[in-house]
Amino acid sequence: MAIPLEPESGLFPDTLVPPFVEAPEVAELAESVLGQFDEFRAIREALRDDGLRIRYVFETKDFDPTKDEFKPHTIAKVTKAGPLWRCLAETEIVVQFREWYWDRFDEQERRGVLHHEFMHVVVDEAGKVSLAEHDVEEFAKTVRRFGARRGHHAALFKAFTDWSHEQERPEPTPLRVASADAGPVVPSCDKPIGDEFCGLDRGHAGDCEVA
Repeated sequence: MAIPLEPESGLFPDTLVPPFVEAPEVAELAESVLGQFDEFRAIREALRDDGLRIRYVFETKDFDPTKDEFKPHTIAKVTKAGPLWRCLAETEIVVQFREWYWDRFDEQERRGVLHHEFMHVVVDEAGKVSLAEHDVEEFAKTVRRFGARRGHHAALFKAFTDWSHEQERPEPTPLRVASADAGPVVPSCDKPIGDEFCGLDRGHAGDCEVA
């Protein structure tokens, strides 16, 4: 005969942290990101006119960079709810952000992650919501060896170049002036360009979810 377990048994401690919790601070920043960029106009209109519902949660699981494996969904991901969960939870889209990273990122990094996740969300003219894959799936070393082999590669490089040109330039100093007069420095290192940037992609596709 099975005996019901009491909470005092210790098998269900009060200190157990739920795997996901509501994240109002993510929702607040997400509203700012959605309102800032023209590429999210369709999402804004769907939220305003069509009743699109987006929820934001923190994934509370800790992360140890020295032990844990970094996977595509480690930092954040977006999930499209199935019909059952749209009914029960009254939401179409869920954006989850790993709390460990949220606490360590500055606002610009947080905004970059949210922008990335929202780029997955596609709202067509009929108001149907779907999730898009990434523009580019590639290895940094392959790009280093062979360059832009496809049109979407070149589009990514152009976007990065345009962004670089828009950034504030540091004030000139004697050292910078001397370096500029000496001409460009050609790196002798063979390290693939872009390795340090791979983390923000954080990427992903899965069962109706992408990061």
